[in-house]
Amino acid sequence: CWPVRVYGMLKQFNENLAEHYFRQFRVEHIAVRPSSVYGPGRLRGNLQYIQDWLKAAALGGAVHIPGGDEMDNWSYVEDVAGALFAGITASRLPERRIFNIGGDYRSRREFGEYLMKILPGAKVTIAPGREVQYRPRQINENIAQHLGFTPQWSLERGVLATVNWYRSNAGL
Repeated sequence: CWPVRVYGMLKQFNENLAEHYFRQFRVEHIAVRPSSVYGPGRLRGNLQYIQDWLKAAALGGAVHIPGGDEMDNWSYVEDVAGALFAGITASRLPERRIFNIGGDYRSRREFGEYLMKILPGAKVTIAPGREVQYRPRQINENIAQHLGFTPQWSLERGVLATVNWYRSNAGL
């Protein structure tokens, strides 16, 4: 699948450039592609809205989730850290050093419904439909085969941990 936005094209350009330098000059590198990262410590980024939803729900605020039928690869921050650690500590890397870190492939509706389950009375609304035309599932076969890494955090486990973190930091 080819990138459809400039952001994705630039990421792919950087990966190709790194591979060129590896082939020409043996410059070590690893490219990691995390998806929909959330969890304690996430402060900014392309998908900051996930953190905003979690924080608002955890602290009693209103949450509106657009595109409830949208599918995302929910990647808890601990899984992303684990994948990065596996990459930088690997004793041997394959020739192609690009790894997807896909998470729990679930809908935004499931995310919102779980928030309501663990936070009874939460003010969560979920709109139907999709926001983007296509968000593929990130396959983890390459990173599992070459680095021995597989995601450990389900959507439920990660959401619960993040909600508890926000609530604990707020003294709730």
